[in-house]
Amino acid sequence: MTSFRNVLPSAPAPAPPAPPQHLAGLDGLRGIAVLAVIAYHLFPSVAPGGFLGVDVFFVISGFLITHLLILEHERLGRLRLARFWIRRARRLLPALAATVLVCGAVAAMIGGDTLVGIGRQVLGATTFSSNWIAAFTGQSYFSASTPDLFRNFWSLAVEEQFYLIWPLALLLLLRLRPSGARVAVMAVLALSSATEMALLFRAGRDASRVYYGTDTHSFGLAVGAALALWLAGARAAGRGGQTRPPSAATRWLPAAGLACLAAVVTAVFVLPDDRAVTYRGGILVVSMAAAVVIWASGT
Repeated sequence: MTSFRNVLPSAPAPAPPAPPQHLAGLDGLRGIAVLAVIAYHLFPSVAPGGFLGVDVFFVISGFLITHLLILEHERLGRLRLARFWIRRARRLLPALAATVLVCGAVAAMIGGDTLVGIGRQVLGATTFSSNWIAAFTGQSYFSASTPDLFRNFWSLAVEEQFYLIWPLALLLLLRLRPSGARVAVMAVLALSSATEMALLFRAGRDASRVYYGTDTHSFGLAVGAALALWLAGARAAGRGGQTRPPSAATRWLPAAGLACLAAVVTAVFVLPDDRAVTYRGGILVVSMAAAVVIWASGT
């Protein structure tokens, strides 16, 4: 007698649960980046390179977003793009709207210099184009006399542009074989961005254009993404029985992580925002050091 179990269609196997999205090892690096940026704005003579905290954040974002997208692709065989963009919007837009409304209302009550360029600033904040508007209108990031209420929204704009474009680009990149080719592509993109920053920088002139530009200042995101892609390739090689590069590096990785963390912290105190060395390799070196710290943190 045929059992109902053999006749009825079987239900599709549920997808495995999503991996945890919080990587505790990144919290300490985030804290250092936050303190660096605060120190730069409050005590620029003490921490002249505190602006590098933003670059550390770029590396963290590039790594984390790519890591999570790759895990989803491995788990489901696809990327849920609409879900990704909706989640980013839910996390950012309410806080952004509240900040613009409250700060804009306070600026309107105070009046004076706080309202200078407020229209273009609100436009940039609401369209995630603050960095390009500031670059094209000649607004300086480094001038203390420039009364830009939403000046620091430039980095949020760069990250939002990354969130919009990167998932689509990653889908194409994941088609490349072998996995090392994906890392090579990201390395080329990072070097291209850093090279453009180096070439466009002019000693003795305000560096805001190369600092604001997505084209010249996206290499931190690319470095973080390259790390996530390389570790994903190593995981896949391990599942296939091949040698995993990270395992071979476990003996020296903790020491390298501590050395690179020390390098990042040192740069906060010694790398100024007006020197050629900063824009001709300095920021790139700090970004690469931050990537090693992320790798060593156990991610």
